[in-house]
Amino acid sequence: MKKLLTILFILTMNASYASTSEFFEGVDENALKAGISKYLLTKGAKVYHNDSYEADSFQAAEVIQTGRYTQSAYNYAFNLTEKENGTILTVVAVKSGAQNDPAMEKTLIDNIRQSMTGRFLYGLGFEFDYYDSASGKIKAPKGKETGIKLTAVKYDALKKGLQAGDIITEINNVPISEMQLEEYSTALFAKSITDSITLTYKRGNISGKVTLTPRVSNRKVF
Repeated sequence: MKKLLTILFILTMNASYASTSEFFEGVDENALKAGISKYLLTKGAKVYHNDSYEADSFQAAEVIQTGRYTQSAYNYAFNLTEKENGTILTVVAVKSGAQNDPAMEKTLIDNIRQSMTGRFLYGLGFEFDYYDSASGKIKAPKGKETGIKLTAVKYDALKKGLQAGDIITEINNVPISEMQLEEYSTALFAKSITDSITLTYKRGNISGKVTLTPRVSNRKVF
């Protein structure tokens, strides 16, 4: 909770924190948001969206191995401002116990840009919460079931009948309980337009399975 409160604090872009900004030409706000989230999740970082994924600001946190026995904890705040021909990304990176780190902010922006180069982002139509244990495996809310909880659905997910609150228990027939964080977060993004993703879900006492088809878009992607 303390870490989350710290993240929410830096979100305000308080005057005591400087920030680093860069313009992403030809990338709309939602596509950039999806790219940032994917990049961070595949690194094992935690991403904290606000009340709605549609918000133009969100936060993240990660621990970076700086040596054989040393680590550094970072909290990030992202603010996106969409323009007619692209999006301005403003980043604050705060090292635990210190002020913001401009070098890390620049590195983070460069890595995000590089991770998005040459890639299309595909929207399947759902937002999810994740729950990770000390071993890195996924736990559902309150530990009652193993899976990830959908918090919003639209696009193909909505058309195929998924609902907010559904618990995804398998991705492409592989149980969530057997997947590490970086595995499932990567699996949830299609790699090509011919890809499809099959999700097994539970809704109360009901279980089902849907196959979702990605869509190519630079808009409304998550």
